[in-house]
Amino acid sequence: MNLQAVLQKTEKGVEEIKTRGQRLEQRLRTLLIVVNGKATGADLVKQFAPVGDVRPMLEQLIAQGFVREVPPAARVDFRKIRLQLSHSLTDAMGPAGDAIALQLEECKSMDALRTFVEARRPALEGAFGLRIADFFTLAKSLLKDE
Repeated sequence: MNLQAVLQKTEKGVEEIKTRGQRLEQRLRTLLIVVNGKATGADLVKQFAPVGDVRPMLEQLIAQGFVREVPPAARVDFRKIRLQLSHSLTDAMGPAGDAIALQLEECKSMDALRTFVEARRPALEGAFGLRIADFFTLAKSLLKDE
């Protein structure tokens, strides 16, 4: 297992959380629940350090198909997306977009970005019409749910 890899539940892992069909022992189940598609193996090892070394359990979850390593190319660079959207917004709106871009840059997650963009869509489209269309096209492509 690559400890620097982000770990994510597989369909089998999600199904196990819902149904307990594989009857994982409680420690494995607890670890599986914590795997969130954001934390690396190293993050989880550190988080669980007070209760012992969970590397063998993570390896077991991977080997049994409950968890997988997310390939680096598949990871979303949240900061880069937030910056792209901020630049696109100011390109479309000019100086009038600075205040909104600053608010956008305060978003702390992809969900927050999605909510922010959608909440402002009616007002921005009403005020800027076609000038803002490229921003929303970019936002839609970058913020799609996985």
